[in-house]
Amino acid sequence: MKAFLEALAERYGVSRFARSVAVVAGGTLAAQAVGLLAAPILTRLYAPEAFGALAVFASLLGLALPLTSFKLELGIPLEDGERADGLLRLCLALVAGVSLAAAIGLALTGHRLAETLGLDPRALWFLPFALIGAGVTQASVQWRNTVGEFHKTAGASVARTLSQNATQLLAAAWSASPLAFVAGYAGGHLVGAIFCLPWRLLRRSHDSWRELGSTHAAFAKFTALGSLINTMGLVAAPLLFSSLFGLQIAGFFGLVVRVLGLPATFLGGAIAQVFYPEASRRAQKGEAATLVSALARGLVLTGTLGFGLLAIFARPLFVLVFGPDWEAASLYATIMCPAFAANLVSAPLSSFAFVAGRQRTQLLTAFGATGLRLVGLIAGAKLGGALGSVSGLACAGVLISTAYASWVLKLAGVAWLRWLRESAPALFATLLLLAGSFGLSQVLGQRWWGAAFAISLVPALWLVVRELRSAPVQAAPPKP
Repeated sequence: MKAFLEALAERYGVSRFARSVAVVAGGTLAAQAVGLLAAPILTRLYAPEAFGALAVFASLLGLALPLTSFKLELGIPLEDGERADGLLRLCLALVAGVSLAAAIGLALTGHRLAETLGLDPRALWFLPFALIGAGVTQASVQWRNTVGEFHKTAGASVARTLSQNATQLLAAAWSASPLAFVAGYAGGHLVGAIFCLPWRLLRRSHDSWRELGSTHAAFAKFTALGSLINTMGLVAAPLLFSSLFGLQIAGFFGLVVRVLGLPATFLGGAIAQVFYPEASRRAQKGEAATLVSALARGLVLTGTLGFGLLAIFARPLFVLVFGPDWEAASLYATIMCPAFAANLVSAPLSSFAFVAGRQRTQLLTAFGATGLRLVGLIAGAKLGGALGSVSGLACAGVLISTAYASWVLKLAGVAWLRWLRESAPALFATLLLLAGSFGLSQVLGQRWWGAAFAISLVPALWLVVRELRSAPVQAAPPKP
């Protein structure tokens, strides 16, 4: 896969940055392809309550993950050689300690927590294992990307998804229960860590962990807390839905997040993994503005087109792919599409705040973002139940991502009005295409929605490819 993608990139004259993205994205695409192929089967084997249990479990994992290494892994791309190796070893030691502490905490309070969330208490025993797997992978990915081993990151992503889905499918033959669904998810994180971890670096060394920790203390002081606060806003929805409306509603929302999160994982995640070390090198030469501007324009176009089409055709697509039991989830998907489109832009760009040394400011923005999400969730729930809560969360997500992306553009020295003026033709063409797609879907109706979708997809892909080919991105080689 790696050799094929690099050869294809060389053939068409794509930059090193784009080739690195292609390698990571290729592995991520393979992983998501496995997930996509398994999803229609899983939704017919497992009830929405099982997906709700998984959404709650994943929320708890996401809430604890920023504390596994206190975000010190973000300092790895800023170091060279032995210091980068030593910082990775420090992160792995922290992951082991935090996972052990989580196991002790769950032994003492796990039953009460499970009862509050409507979860099987046995499911929480998989949390420490998932935590150590996800924490090791999180740190190892930063090290692999820093030394240019993007194919290892891609391979770990494939292994994680393949093992997760295989375990869940096999477990369904024995018991299609929420517990089996959660167990497969946790096991996949452990497998991903095994594949991603650079085992040769686990030898004994004379690292000065105190000095390394002191050098990157800002990540622990500000970024870890900011990430925790930001994650609280992101995972609040499944936890709130489970406690207020039951696991079925949480399951509908969980499937929507899983499906709509695919582009963020595939494209946004692949770009983010390459963008952070590349932006760090560009910033040292004063050349970051071109990279950030071109990347933001391409992400805006891609997100608006992709999620716009999904919002238009969500209902027939969900019924076709996941079965009639999941039709209610398509309405949540339509509502959440604008928020995911905006997040696709802001998430890959967010690491530029670390490059600019703005950890303290990012902490303040995390507080504001979490507060806005919680207000949207709670106010929406009071005004319109589950549907109102989803609508409030979507509105908050659009506002947060738009404000954050604007801030990153300013940090990189990109003039907002100039960027908007340069992007206007592509944005106008995108909105015109979406308006035509919506009109076509109304004219052809539900019976011929597939034809309307296919006709709309062709010009959308052409616009995205045209924008990506015109992006003026030339990258420097990775660190040796």
